[in-house]
Parts: sequence; structure tokens; C-alpha cells
Amino acid sequence: ELFVRPTIEQQLYYGQFTKNTTIVPAATNTAYAIGWDTTVITEGITLTGSPTTRLTVAHSGLYNFAARIQFSSANSNGKSAWMWLKKNGTTNIGSSTAVGSLKDSGGYTVLAINDFVSLGVNDYVELFWAVDDTGLQPTNVTATAFAPSAPTAHVAVTQVQQ
Repeated sequence: ELFVRPTIEQQLYYGQFTKNTTIVPAATNTAYAIGWDTTVITEGITLTGSPTTRLTVAHSGLYNFAARIQFSSANSNGKSAWMWLKKNGTTNIGSSTAVGSLKDSGGYTVLAINDFVSLGVNDYVELFWAVDDTGLQPTNVTATAFAPSAPTAHVAVTQVQQ
């Protein structure tokens, strides 16, 4: 008698996306969604919307969103930036809020979040940001002789459970 117990691994889905250009805020204390311009790698997650702000999943499950936005300061005023995730355009995911402040002109700060979101088929998540001074803006950094370039914003999405 022979007992065979096959192991079938679950297919997990993922994606990595970047925004590579500086964003100039039109107004203070206004929520803006990041419009992604580069797909680094993806399986089961697509960019949708116009502009492409929506990270849309093809399969239900629990997903981890690890995101960051790099801000630069154009003046020496004290100023703050916020970022958070929003599900299906209406539900703010409060646990994902990050806040940072910066005063130095020419300085940089990076806000980062890492949060889990339960999603159904064709649900989407967007990364939002706001500033209280238009002198603080999401900014990319060009490569130097000793370091590679850095995108304005980056998000990695990984399905952790079906």
C-alpha cells in the first residue's frame, strides 16, 4: 500500500510600480493620488484608471502594500506631508497613514508605509499624499557618481494569503 500526498503550492500574486518624475502640488491640504508611470514587475496586479493611479488585483486575498514617497523642500518654512492608502476610491485605510515634517530648504524626507489590505476580485488600492506647503513636493533624485537614481514614489504589492 502506497500513500501519496501531493503538495500543491498556492499561486501568489505581486507587483512593483514606480513614479519617476517630480510632482508639483497645485494646492495645500489637498489629497492627491500617485499616478504610477513604470511597471517594474507584475503578476496578477495591473495599473488602471486615467491617470494610472489604481493598483487593481485580479484575485481576492490578503495583500501587503509597502510604499514610500520621497519629498524635497524648496523653502525653509516648517511644513508637513502625509501619505495613506485608500481602497476602491472611498475607504481610507487609517492604519496606513504616515506623517513627516521638514524645514530645511533643499532637504529631503521619505515617508513609508507597510500595511495589509483584504481585497476582492477587481478591487483596487491607491496611494494618496498631501502637503501643507506647496514648497514640499514628491521628488525623484538623479543618479550620482556613487549612487543610483531614486524614484519619486515606489510601491511593492504582495499577496500573502488567498
